[in-house]
Amino acid sequence: TQVSVPDFALRGGHIGNIFSVEDELFCFYNTYGNNRSWGVLKSADDGLTWEQISIEENIPKAECPVEIEGVYLGDGKILVLGRKDDSSGTIAMFQIQSSDYGKTWSKEYSNITDSLGSSPSLILDENTGEVTLYFFARTVGQFKRRVVNAADVWDNPTNWTASEVLITE
Repeated sequence: TQVSVPDFALRGGHIGNIFSVEDELFCFYNTYGNNRSWGVLKSADDGLTWEQISIEENIPKAECPVEIEGVYLGDGKILVLGRKDDSSGTIAMFQIQSSDYGKTWSKEYSNITDSLGSSPSLILDENTGEVTLYFFARTVGQFKRRVVNAADVWDNPTNWTASEVLITE
């Protein structure tokens, strides 16, 4: 059953997994090409209608996070990772965060440098406050994870633990 047919201004690219922030649904999008854009898609009516909120538009490929995934930590805090899609400069994943329910955002490089071309998947354990990052490191054929306490990486994107290899292809 079709629920919604949104007509977004910025088209083409990737839309990430949907997660809840209080009474709203959130997910992230990015466009592809030489100049890119990324932002948030939000719904306040269980996905019937969606609002597209651009965070950065027409930025160089090397500065645009792609295949962006997030978790809601509570108290207005949203923790997000997006992979880098360009090997120039650092190859670290972007850590993006908001402490005001997604009204404003900061974006910095993390210390996750073994993930070029790898899409993040984040899971929050609400009981422990731990965030688990899973990703398939395509360049080496390894499925990896990192587990951190959200408080350890909040405002400290270079505090992610080392990767643990779970499966080698």
